[in-house]
Amino acid sequence: MSIDIKGHKDGFSIIIDESLDFLVAREKLLEKFKESGEFFKGTKFTGVTAPGLKQADVRYLKDLLTETYGVDFLEGEKSNSKPSRPVIAGRPEAYDAFDNADRF
Repeated sequence: MSIDIKGHKDGFSIIIDESLDFLVAREKLLEKFKESGEFFKGTKFTGVTAPGLKQADVRYLKDLLTETYGVDFLEGEKSNSKPSRPVIAGRPEAYDAFDNADRF
């Protein structure tokens, strides 16, 4: 049960063990960043791999780290960003008809 931070040429990535629930992951992640002092301040992160967490929980953790420690996530997935629409049957234009339809 661990959280690893790996460095690579594009920045750092966070790997959260699949067995950790959200509250434990949050606690361990904040503890790891607190122990690091100013080391990660202003650094670039390429993402968070957390197979045991919901996507909304991962977004929350990213936003928390950005606000608390000034790190930057290159993925652009922040909870205040506009979510991208899924592609319907391989055709992104399929949403155009829905977006322009009269609403009830």
